[in-house]
Amino acid sequence: MFRTAHTRTVALAVALAAAAPLVPAQTTWVVNPAGGPGVDFTSLQAAVASPSVVDGDTVLVSAPPTSPSETIATVKGLTIVGVGAPPMPDVTVNGLPAGRALRLVGFTRYEPDHFRVNLLLCAGSVHLEDLHSIGPGGSSCCPVSIFGCDSVTMRDVSSYGDPVVSVTQSAATLVSCRLGYLGSTTLGGRAIFASQSVVDIVDPDFHPGFLPWPIEAFDSTLRISGDASSRIEGGPAGTTNPPAAVFTFGGSVTIDPAVTLVLPAGSAPVLGTGAFGFAPVPASWTLSAATPGQALSIRSTAPAGAAVFQAVGVPGPLTSTPLGSIGIDTAAPYGFFPPAIAPASGVVTNQLQLPAVLGPGQAFASQSVVWNGSALRVGAPVTFTTQ
Repeated sequence: MFRTAHTRTVALAVALAAAAPLVPAQTTWVVNPAGGPGVDFTSLQAAVASPSVVDGDTVLVSAPPTSPSETIATVKGLTIVGVGAPPMPDVTVNGLPAGRALRLVGFTRYEPDHFRVNLLLCAGSVHLEDLHSIGPGGSSCCPVSIFGCDSVTMRDVSSYGDPVVSVTQSAATLVSCRLGYLGSTTLGGRAIFASQSVVDIVDPDFHPGFLPWPIEAFDSTLRISGDASSRIEGGPAGTTNPPAAVFTFGGSVTIDPAVTLVLPAGSAPVLGTGAFGFAPVPASWTLSAATPGQALSIRSTAPAGAAVFQAVGVPGPLTSTPLGSIGIDTAAPYGFFPPAIAPASGVVTNQLQLPAVLGPGQAFASQSVVWNGSALRVGAPVTFTTQ
């Protein structure tokens, strides 16, 4: 559990400097299909299959958009970073062991149809960031499929599909993802289908296209948070089923009232049989990618008047507690920004200066501890990786 308000605030630069060496990065490897000096592998699959590439290593991938997309499978704890948005591979991770963390950051699918990431029975942690499908395509399933995984985090992922993200018997946090209808060349689709899972949805931009709702859940816990710029759009009026933001069978749905819901007149925000309520849902997200040498804005939400203690540290596996999910490794060094009182808007923004010495692939997490005078809560975390 986090140390709480009685712990002294430490300088964030010091905390980052102390935490950075703990982020697993033993060796950095370079992949480029063109080969040449400084290149270790000409394909990503060759890199992840090499016995020389081991848990904790970072793999940097450079390739022009015209390069064909690869298909890879691994259970190594690697940080794979695209340099210059190379083509997004199709990825299968089946049985990532506990204690390992796989991160996939900075890729784009240019070809028709979306990318596919299949995560199966992972006891370790998986993080997906800055991944995008921009080619024309339909609404086939599923760009991201998560089954039986203990800890999956996503930030800045955009794609179409139906559903875009399928979560079954898993714990997942989706931050600043744009899912569903992306423009006139795509058909959209449900953003999320969740079954027997715990899912935190932070700062969403969801649009189902011509389907009635973007979120569908069965026997799951959904917590949806953000500010007025966060947006969930229901389907158009006149569809076979009435439009809504969420359809749920069993389980529970909590939506922060600050999140913008765009629905036809007279539509209910949530349909189905699950418990539903509007209530403040503390959470954090970043306003941009993490670039060494530049300031990173971290935004958090909390009830007006609440004290907000914003922490930054090394990512840890999502850990469910009665106060909320913890995504920071509390056994490693971490620091707090000076405490703030949430204004009437409920939005608190902190600036984090990232040291210029950080290389690509360094991962951090941030989340808030919120005290409203009578109760303590932990906000949903955001994980971010330097690029």
